[in-house]
Amino acid sequence: MLYRRRTPAPAQLIVFLIALGIVVGAGFFVYDNINSGSPAATPTTAAALPTQAATQPPPTTATQMTTTVDPYRPQADAAIFIPSAGIYAPVITSIIRGGTWDVDNLGLNVGYLEGTAWVGRPGNIVLSGHVEMSDGRTGVFSSLTEVEIGDEIVITQRGAEYRYRVREMKSVPPDDLSVVMPQGSDVLTLITCGDYNFIRDLYETRLVVVADPIPTG
Repeated sequence: MLYRRRTPAPAQLIVFLIALGIVVGAGFFVYDNINSGSPAATPTTAAALPTQAATQPPPTTATQMTTTVDPYRPQADAAIFIPSAGIYAPVITSIIRGGTWDVDNLGLNVGYLEGTAWVGRPGNIVLSGHVEMSDGRTGVFSSLTEVEIGDEIVITQRGAEYRYRVREMKSVPPDDLSVVMPQGSDVLTLITCGDYNFIRDLYETRLVVVADPIPTG
């Protein structure tokens, strides 16, 4: 039997074209996503960079990193060295409290008496240290009696050295404040307790070592 070829109806043609358009559109959408997927997953575009930079803290400038240096008192690395007495110790500040210098918390450090001069500044630099600790241990200045006239004393700070030569050693009463006063020239004065009285259980005098700056060059 022979079959006659039928001509598609108009409605069927419209449905076919719509279906074809959907398939083509879907294919284009998938293709576009495949090619643009990687950049979207990794935000490295110029638009993304400012957002990342804004969340980071600003870099620290040289001005912000600069620390204030007080020229009137020892810095954190200040130290004293007396070779002839085997003394090497940090120098810290003994502040004035209740009208006198607080030396109770010095420990094995040497105390710079606040208000006196300091290295690089004119005047009388006064340093104090214990000869004996409260628990009976020897103090940082226990061997100060071994120092002799002509011996050298070195103060170091921030990589610089300040050298002094001993010119005088003397004992004074505990209430003699003349040794901490300006001396008319630049000097270094070291003070510790001396002449222990076993009966009274106290040190009756103060040992004082005076040294003059050694000219450089």
